[in-house]
Amino acid sequence: RILHIMYDINLGGAENLLYALCSVWACDKNNEHIVLSLNGNNYFDFEKLGIPCYICQKTKRFNASEFVNKKFGEGSISPAMKSSLLWRIPKTMRRILTTPWRILDRPLRRNLQSKINTIQPDIIKAWMYHACFYTHLTASAKLPQIWSIHNDKLLSFHSLEFRIFCRLLPMLQTNAKPRKTIFTSTGSLKHYVGQGYAADKAILIHNGVDTQKFHPSQKMRADKRKELGIGEDNFLIGNFSRFDKMKNLPLLANVFAETLKKHGQARLVLAVLSMDDQNAELMALFSDPIFQGKILFLGERRDMVDLFNAIDCYVLTSHIGETFSLVLLEAAACGVPAITTNVGDVRRLILDKQFVIDSGKTQDFVDGIEKIMSWSNEELQQYATNARQLVQDNHSIESVAEKYMDVFKQALE
Repeated sequence: RILHIMYDINLGGAENLLYALCSVWACDKNNEHIVLSLNGNNYFDFEKLGIPCYICQKTKRFNASEFVNKKFGEGSISPAMKSSLLWRIPKTMRRILTTPWRILDRPLRRNLQSKINTIQPDIIKAWMYHACFYTHLTASAKLPQIWSIHNDKLLSFHSLEFRIFCRLLPMLQTNAKPRKTIFTSTGSLKHYVGQGYAADKAILIHNGVDTQKFHPSQKMRADKRKELGIGEDNFLIGNFSRFDKMKNLPLLANVFAETLKKHGQARLVLAVLSMDDQNAELMALFSDPIFQGKILFLGERRDMVDLFNAIDCYVLTSHIGETFSLVLLEAAACGVPAITTNVGDVRRLILDKQFVIDSGKTQDFVDGIEKIMSWSNEELQQYATNARQLVQDNHSIESVAEKYMDVFKQALE
């Protein structure tokens, strides 16, 4: 019985991977897989797969602003005092002063302990920093743990909590906890081993994709483009990344602007969490008049396979943070050519290395887009066939699921 613990099960790369793996493990009659969300969120329908998914009750955290207002009374504080340095101190120090309470989060750990006692797993698989940390503090050393880290490196703009979790985990390692730590790219593994993660416990397992779900379909393409109002003469560029600094969306805006100057029929579709017209920062980024009527802001979607088939090219502009991009795997499985910055292990996913941009220059991306625009139908079909074959041969979700199971079995020995 394997318990998979994740802090927040929203739409994301690691979350997608867990769901895809569970779709394979659901057919396994010899092992039972159970999922647990620590933060009360669950985007995916694990129950549909026959995989039980438990939710830890959300805990109310200490709020310094609420405390100050309750203590002194919001109405009794003059505007002059509010603008003074003295009044600002609680706000500027709030995250630092309350971090120990948020990190230790005793109510969450009590909830987690209760769920572990109820489920009685034989092994725990903790996904990403928060889950690894709370599992380490809560679960018995006799219960084998497997950790996994899914980002490239610690970044300056990560939250204080996130950075503390990252720094604490290698210091908390013992002979028993964890048994193994899984990384998804060679660069990530080397970086974190250099930061103190145990080299003898480190394992590299690249991400995988469900090639039965993600596949080329001319019918999907025609239907979705018609629904989106995209004509055959429109070259549709896709980017399905969450709104995050590491995704480098300003570069994407520059690339699309330069593309439009030469090819006015080009269109851009943005999807996934926060990529909609309700995001003020996103709309400001694409506020130039040249973008008027040329961009589709779709937000969170559940028709991603259709969207991959609808686009002519995928552009990934992330300059940091990526390990082994799941979205590039999904694009390749659907036969869609992609242009990307050289981050993580993406070179393994791109057949034509001219589409891996080392410099991150706008013009290099534009040149790549124009190259794909110039391909004949035969060239596009050949690329699609070869890209999908690459995924099927090396990165199928079935092969990745088998590698994870091997790690679980080793941890129980």
